[in-house]
Amino acid sequence: MRADIDSPFSPGQIVDPDLFVGRSDELSRLNEALRSTSRGKTQVAFLTGPRGIGKSSLALKTKQLAVESHGLIGIQVFLSGIKTVEDLVKVLFSKLLNESRRFPWFEKAKGLFGEGVRGIDVFGLKFEFQPTPSELSALTRNFGQVISNFVEKLKGDIKGVVLILDDINGLADQPEFADWIKATVDEMRTLEPNPHAFVILSGLSGRRDALLKNQPSLDRIINVVSVDAWTQHEAEHFFFTTFQSAGVEITVDAASFLARFSGGFPVMAHELGDAAFYKWRNSEWDKIDKPLVLRSIESAAREIGRKYMDSQFLGAIRSERYMSVLNAITEEPDLIFSRRSVCERLPKTEAATFDNFVQKMRTLGFFEKYGDRGGYRWVNPMHWAYVALFQQSREQPNFTSDIENMQRGKELETE
Repeated sequence: MRADIDSPFSPGQIVDPDLFVGRSDELSRLNEALRSTSRGKTQVAFLTGPRGIGKSSLALKTKQLAVESHGLIGIQVFLSGIKTVEDLVKVLFSKLLNESRRFPWFEKAKGLFGEGVRGIDVFGLKFEFQPTPSELSALTRNFGQVISNFVEKLKGDIKGVVLILDDINGLADQPEFADWIKATVDEMRTLEPNPHAFVILSGLSGRRDALLKNQPSLDRIINVVSVDAWTQHEAEHFFFTTFQSAGVEITVDAASFLARFSGGFPVMAHELGDAAFYKWRNSEWDKIDKPLVLRSIESAAREIGRKYMDSQFLGAIRSERYMSVLNAITEEPDLIFSRRSVCERLPKTEAATFDNFVQKMRTLGFFEKYGDRGGYRWVNPMHWAYVALFQQSREQPNFTSDIENMQRGKELETE
């Protein structure tokens, strides 16, 4: 029965490395850095791109390659709640300790953590690493040397380590963090033997600038890997591959349509694919085709709006007063538009409405000036992609407004 088939998509989650598609150029660069790491050269990279572009999934795929193809051990830590460098170091070593449990050389590695290893937690899931304040301070100051000792102790079992510091957005503004990264990398590169370490930072566009503002010397040691939107071809390949992994057939035009309205953003692609999958599972359709996809995009647009879009942004773009202006703006083929090109598609009476809308969007931080002669640009590419999807969903016969959805929900609550 179809009810027994689970969706192959994972909205809001990091993608399973085995289902990872695209990013061939980025993976090639990262794979070369992994190869250099295994040979004894310290590497540093910064994965940068807008939210929802798939940085964490790319980092996880890199970790898989490190382990399976290069004999390295990789850890990925998420730092959204981390406030200090010492807290970061504690999390790193806790993750390294528990990641080591999967390997036969664990007992050798465990001894390096000293009395800071407190045993297994109440559920038996992981070791606790609780160094004393003085021990943690020493680990932070001598992080590079400790990593070098770890790799040297396990020589013959591993060739090095990959340390993925994901979501550094909060720490990037702290001078202490920038100085620690610089000092640690410099130390690693001068140690003998070399620690065979690859440090991967991951954060939003602009976080690299924050790091460089606090420590300009980082510019010469960090290799930037820009994570951009999928191409149309890559997005189509994603939908074909993912649906086929669940044994579900998808037509070429359906995959092309989904790819176009994902905007090349993996986070949107997973929401669109998930909505289409459940529409198929709950219907009599024998495959995913364009008519089925058209019936699923309203729920996808609603989920994307709810999960990823700012309420001020939603309020601005869903105002009926500005709808004709928004339609004209989204007819532009990319993120850039001009007053002249948009107003040419509008009645003359709408020019003032265009000016009001643009001013509002600039005040809210969603548009910015670009070039000369009245040029503007979307600040967040995912906003632009969402608007195209939202506009398409409005054109469907089954479209209901947010107000209607809210009213319908209240009626169901009273029944």
